[in-house]
Amino acid sequence: MQAILIIIFTLLWRLNTAICDHYYNYDLEYGQWYYLRCDIYEVMFLIAMLIPLFKQTLFSKSLLIFSLVLISISAFCKIVLNEHEVTERFYFLIIPLAVSTGYIYYEKRNKGENLTKG
Repeated sequence: MQAILIIIFTLLWRLNTAICDHYYNYDLEYGQWYYLRCDIYEVMFLIAMLIPLFKQTLFSKSLLIFSLVLISISAFCKIVLNEHEVTERFYFLIIPLAVSTGYIYYEKRNKGENLTKG
Protein backbone atom coordinates (compact mmCIF):
# COMPACT_ATOMS: atom_id res chain seq x y z
CA MET A 1 0.00 0.00 0.00
CA GLN A 2 2.83 2.38 0.80
CA ALA A 3 4.40 1.76 -2.60
CA ILE A 4 1.14 2.61 -4.39
CA LEU A 5 0.76 5.83 -2.39
CA ILE A 6 4.36 6.80 -3.10
CA ILE A 7 3.81 6.22 -6.83
CA ILE A 8 0.61 8.30 -6.82
CA PHE A 9 2.33 11.08 -4.86
CA THR A 10 5.29 11.11 -7.24
CA LEU A 11 3.07 11.17 -10.32
CA LEU A 12 1.03 14.06 -8.95
CA TRP A 13 4.20 15.91 -8.01
CA ARG A 14 5.75 15.48 -11.44
CA LEU A 15 2.59 15.97 -13.53
CA ASN A 16 0.64 18.64 -11.64
CA THR A 17 1.46 21.38 -14.15
CA ALA A 18 0.62 19.10 -17.10
CA ILE A 19 -2.72 18.20 -15.49
CA CYS A 20 -3.54 21.87 -14.96
CA ASP A 21 -2.49 22.73 -18.53
CA HIS A 22 -4.71 19.95 -19.85
CA TYR A 23 -7.83 21.47 -18.25
CA TYR A 24 -7.10 25.21 -18.37
CA ASN A 25 -5.04 27.61 -20.44
CA TYR A 26 -2.47 29.23 -18.16
CA ASP A 27 -2.57 32.61 -19.94
CA LEU A 28 -6.35 32.91 -20.27
CA GLU A 29 -7.70 31.13 -17.21
CA TYR A 30 -4.98 31.64 -14.62
CA GLY A 31 -7.34 31.73 -11.62
CA GLN A 32 -8.95 28.40 -12.41
CA TRP A 33 -5.56 26.92 -13.35
CA TYR A 34 -4.14 28.06 -10.01
CA TYR A 35 -7.06 26.70 -7.97
CA LEU A 36 -6.78 23.32 -9.69
CA ARG A 37 -3.08 23.24 -8.84
CA CYS A 38 -3.92 24.06 -5.21
CA ASP A 39 -6.40 21.17 -5.18
CA ILE A 40 -3.75 18.82 -6.56
CA TYR A 41 -1.30 19.96 -3.88
CA GLU A 42 -3.94 19.38 -1.22
CA VAL A 43 -4.41 15.80 -2.40
CA MET A 44 -0.61 15.38 -2.48
CA PHE A 45 -0.34 16.47 1.16
CA LEU A 46 -3.14 14.10 2.08
CA ILE A 47 -1.29 11.22 0.41
CA ALA A 48 1.96 12.30 2.07
CA MET A 49 0.27 12.01 5.46
CA LEU A 50 -1.12 8.57 4.62
CA ILE A 51 2.24 7.07 3.64
CA PRO A 52 3.85 6.88 7.11
CA LEU A 53 0.58 5.96 8.83
CA PHE A 54 1.18 2.25 8.38
CA LYS A 55 4.34 1.82 10.52
CA GLN A 56 4.69 4.33 13.35
CA THR A 57 4.43 4.64 17.11
CA LEU A 58 1.13 5.33 18.83
CA PHE A 59 1.80 9.02 19.46
CA SER A 60 2.98 9.68 15.90
CA LYS A 61 -0.10 7.90 14.55
CA SER A 62 -2.32 10.21 16.58
CA LEU A 63 -0.45 13.23 15.20
CA LEU A 64 -0.82 11.84 11.69
CA ILE A 65 -4.55 11.37 12.24
CA PHE A 66 -4.76 14.98 13.44
CA SER A 67 -2.99 16.05 10.22
CA LEU A 68 -5.17 13.79 8.09
CA VAL A 69 -8.35 15.31 9.51
CA LEU A 70 -7.10 18.85 8.89
CA ILE A 71 -5.96 18.12 5.35
CA SER A 72 -9.04 16.04 4.48
CA ILE A 73 -11.44 18.74 5.56
CA SER A 74 -9.38 21.41 3.84
CA ALA A 75 -9.33 19.36 0.64
CA PHE A 76 -13.10 18.80 0.93
CA CYS A 77 -13.69 22.54 1.30
CA LYS A 78 -11.50 23.33 -1.69
CA ILE A 79 -12.64 20.58 -4.04
CA VAL A 80 -16.31 20.07 -3.18
CA LEU A 81 -17.38 23.40 -1.68
CA ASN A 82 -15.00 25.46 -3.86
CA GLU A 83 -13.87 27.59 -0.90
CA HIS A 84 -10.22 28.48 -1.27
CA GLU A 85 -10.02 30.92 1.62
CA VAL A 86 -9.59 30.13 5.30
CA THR A 87 -12.71 31.17 7.17
CA GLU A 88 -13.60 31.39 10.84
CA ARG A 89 -15.44 28.11 10.44
CA PHE A 90 -12.06 26.46 9.89
CA TYR A 91 -10.71 27.61 13.24
CA PHE A 92 -13.83 27.03 15.35
CA LEU A 93 -14.96 23.68 13.94
CA ILE A 94 -12.17 21.88 12.17
CA ILE A 95 -9.23 22.36 14.53
CA PRO A 96 -11.14 21.15 17.63
CA LEU A 97 -12.42 18.21 15.58
CA ALA A 98 -8.89 17.31 14.49
CA VAL A 99 -7.48 17.66 18.01
CA SER A 100 -10.23 15.56 19.56
CA THR A 101 -9.91 12.89 16.84
CA GLY A 102 -6.18 12.53 17.40
CA TYR A 103 -6.61 12.51 21.18
CA ILE A 104 -9.43 9.95 21.12
CA TYR A 105 -7.38 7.70 18.85
CA TYR A 106 -4.35 8.01 21.13
CA GLU A 107 -6.33 7.31 24.32
CA LYS A 108 -8.39 4.48 22.89
CA ARG A 109 -5.37 2.73 21.41
CA ASN A 110 -3.34 3.32 24.56
CA LYS A 111 -6.04 1.75 26.76
CA GLY A 112 -6.43 -1.14 24.32
CA GLU A 113 -2.69 -1.83 24.38
CA ASN A 114 -2.62 -1.73 28.18
CA LEU A 115 -5.47 -4.26 28.35
CA THR A 116 -3.71 -6.68 26.03
CA LYS A 117 -0.38 -6.41 27.88
CA GLY A 118 -1.76 -7.11 31.36
